[in-house]
Amino acid sequence: MNKGLMPIIFALFICAATAVQALPQNDETVHEGVASCANSVCHGRATPKAGSEVNLNEYRIWLKNDAHSLAYKVLLNDKSKMIAANLGLPDAHTAKICLDCHADNVEPEYRGEKFQISDGVGCESCHGGSQNWLATHTSKDATHPQNIENGLYPLTNPDAKAELCLSCHQGTKDKLATHEIMGAGHPRLRFDMAVFSANQPRHYDRDADYYFRGKAEITPAKAWLSGLTHSAIKSLDLIQDHFDRGKVFPELALFDCHSCHHGMNEKRWNTNSVLLPGSVRLNLSQVRLLADVIEPLNLISKGELASLRKTLNAVNKGSQSSVVQTQKSAKELTVQLQAVKAAMADKKLDGAAWDGIRANILKQAGRGAYSDFIMAEQIFLALDTLNLAINSDRKYQRELDAIFMTVKDESHFVPSEFKRKSQQFYQALGK
Repeated sequence: MNKGLMPIIFALFICAATAVQALPQNDETVHEGVASCANSVCHGRATPKAGSEVNLNEYRIWLKNDAHSLAYKVLLNDKSKMIAANLGLPDAHTAKICLDCHADNVEPEYRGEKFQISDGVGCESCHGGSQNWLATHTSKDATHPQNIENGLYPLTNPDAKAELCLSCHQGTKDKLATHEIMGAGHPRLRFDMAVFSANQPRHYDRDADYYFRGKAEITPAKAWLSGLTHSAIKSLDLIQDHFDRGKVFPELALFDCHSCHHGMNEKRWNTNSVLLPGSVRLNLSQVRLLADVIEPLNLISKGELASLRKTLNAVNKGSQSSVVQTQKSAKELTVQLQAVKAAMADKKLDGAAWDGIRANILKQAGRGAYSDFIMAEQIFLALDTLNLAINSDRKYQRELDAIFMTVKDESHFVPSEFKRKSQQFYQALGK
């Protein structure tokens, strides 16, 4: 096959595949278990195999260095036992609410002979049940698109990867780190696809045969933008799914934690807010950031962007008085963001585009638009990725480090310091 056509064919195939492919946990195929991949002639070598297209030590990398391999073991520690006790659960390592994200918790009928729930977030948690591709993926003639057709999850597609990662790191209709769970002791969820991916060891090489097999490269900047876009849309999905549960209070995990959880010595109200002082804000940080990201890209008209911001304000306002209005506005905003996502798919972003995004979010941060900690944290993670995409020599590292120091500890976050350091970074750009 013509090597030049492979990426094109793969791109067309993958778009169709991800539109219908279920997440690994729900793919209704047998998950054979980590042990089916771990022997020394498969992916369990101690060191890479010389001359092989695949290193074959992928299992070892996961086992020794990847935090996902510890996901189940965490459920056995004292903190997890405390959380389970606070929730009235017998224990964490058998509770579905915990296993759904801390393990490959497929239904019993889809567990193969070598499957062990104690393997945690293993191979098939991300790559999908191997029932139909385990044997064929070792063939020298097998292509990546063919493996996907047989059920391999398309992780080289940024949209598919974001969908999978966020299903645990943000939540879905069926699994969510609720305010009750966090109140019991579970950490606050946070996620940035570029940073989180970089912090986990890569168990593949992006070499010539990687691309020849039909795989696509996800650059850190592209991963960040895809993750942000999906996270923004998913945050609105969660509002539609969980805002009204027939309780006196809506699900508080949907709100900005730091609306309430901060010291009283400094009043943090942002005069740019559409809400009244003392209001508890929904956590729409990803949507707010995405609006500022797309502004310099001209993906949509100024009128459409203004309409998007207006709908975002309507979601926030509705959350103070009307469940119906909140969900209606969230649904409308979802449609608007889906249009942004579609426009983004056709946009080729170069260094100038990333530079424009960086400048705009620093400009907004410098005028005080991001006064709460969750927004500031998101901004720093974005800047870290964008700065590397624009300046491979790590120019402006001093300015970036200064911003990091303002968000290093959420308990001591000072909005005015974050604003000041953002102004300094923006000024250093000479915009």
